[in-house]
Amino acid sequence: MEAMRPFRAGLEIHQQLDTGKLFCRCPSGLREEVLGRFERRLRISAGELGEIDEAARLEALKGRTYVYEIT
Repeated sequence: MEAMRPFRAGLEIHQQLDTGKLFCRCPSGLREEVLGRFERRLRISAGELGEIDEAARLEALKGRTYVYEIT
C-alpha cells in the first residue's frame, strides 16, 4: 500500500470593488449574498533562509482571527 503524502494547498483571496473591469466597459457586478464564511489565524513560520520575520512574529502574537465571507 502506498504511503499517504502530506497535502498542501494555497488560497488566493480577492476583494470585490464597486468599479468597472480593467479591459472592458463591463460592470463588475458586486454580490451581496453570503454563501459561506471561514476564519484564519496567522501562524509563525520560517522563510526560505530559515529565519522568522520579526514583524510577522509580532503580528501572529496578537492572536487575531480574520473572517472571510464567500460571495
